[in-house]
Amino acid sequence: MTDQRNLILAIALSVAIIVGFELVHTFLAPPPVAVTAPAPVAGEEAAPGSGGVTMRPPSERVGGSGDVAAGTALATRTAALAREHRIAFAAPRVAGSIALRGARL
Repeated sequence: MTDQRNLILAIALSVAIIVGFELVHTFLAPPPVAVTAPAPVAGEEAAPGSGGVTMRPPSERVGGSGDVAAGTALATRTAALAREHRIAFAAPRVAGSIALRGARL
């Protein structure tokens, strides 16, 4: 009987914590900010069924091929690895290197 009572108390306490957190979060959290889509640029049209999202050519996209200067060749893998300070590691199942500066977006 004691084990059953403890189980019911644990379930009730868990439900009370979850409901309490939701209530506190609802009253203390800032209201969501309304996000509006930017107006399309003159000459661009949204594709049908895209929800008003306009697509730009790859040369105009952030991170697209337009970011590379004209006539500039991309670095090879070995050249790119040689530019940064890295720590090499080798294990029985994996080998490679880790950049010391960390990930960049």
